[in-house]
Amino acid sequence: MIQQRFHEGNISVPNSWVDDTLTVLKAPDHEGHNLVLSREPLPRGIDQGHHLEAQRKVIAGALDEFQESGRQTVVICHEPCLLLEYSWQSPEGPMFQANLMRVVGQTVLSFTFTSGRPFSAAQREDIREILASFVPAPEMERPTRS
Repeated sequence: MIQQRFHEGNISVPNSWVDDTLTVLKAPDHEGHNLVLSREPLPRGIDQGHHLEAQRKVIAGALDEFQESGRQTVVICHEPCLLLEYSWQSPEGPMFQANLMRVVGQTVLSFTFTSGRPFSAAQREDIREILASFVPAPEMERPTRS
């Protein structure tokens, strides 16, 4: 059994179970944006850079009228990561997103910021500050052994 931590506590689950949780954090309504953290296991034997680029292509292919509007390298906890900004058309209207993926141990952690309108300069600064504040759990930074 392995310990699964979440905000309210811990539970023990079988070793074969995978953490596929989403964490949704919402800014106050007047700011109009949110952050979703998602996790997926890094496939064994795959170069992490190639995997992350493949995931970006999956995002681009899955979203209607996808348009990339920016890319920049952001250093998160001493590791360079790509911050991708893009827009797409949802059934509710246009969506604007900024996404950064970082490998932590054997997990791909995805930070996706979403807004119904283009990000303002202040929101972009908030995004950079939030990303810069990320500190991996020490036990997650170590590669897992099988």
